[in-house]
Amino acid sequence: MKCVAIGGVPASGKSTLMREIISLCGLKKHWKYKLLNGSMYKNTCIIGHYTENEKFGGTDRLSMAAPVSMIKFLDIAQTNIIFEGDRLFTKDILLKCIKNYETKIIILRNTDEVIKQRHIDRNDNQKESFLKGRKTKINNILFNETIASKTSYHQLNNIQDTKELASAIYDYLYL
Repeated sequence: MKCVAIGGVPASGKSTLMREIISLCGLKKHWKYKLLNGSMYKNTCIIGHYTENEKFGGTDRLSMAAPVSMIKFLDIAQTNIIFEGDRLFTKDILLKCIKNYETKIIILRNTDEVIKQRHIDRNDNQKESFLKGRKTKINNILFNETIASKTSYHQLNNIQDTKELASAIYDYLYL
């Protein structure tokens, strides 16, 4: 079984990447386990809900207590798993993924100027202290050597970059 965990600061392209992966999959059915939910495609649980024009969708819509359910789910799931976002992108969850699955961790990065413009474009009101905290959280997680060894970094500058990475993730899960 395989796991793909996608992290990055707000506005780095995580949800856009997930929507592109979902467009390749053509989701089949919804599932729920405790505080987790999402969609299934073949043998893959896609965690979170991704609707059009939703500013904060995906795993942001899950309960703040969802990480507890995720830890339990990783012990019983008999499927591939893919997720993104701050709520589930924690050191404990990533280490559990690595222990139980063939895992790829993807960090999306971009320049401060691009990230700032994306915040303006989507008209969000996330406070600077929150945004700085997200950057620190990801950097702290990556100090763990086990996690760092499974991590690759990508910069999504345009929709073509996003489509290419989505295709590579799809191929990893299904080829």
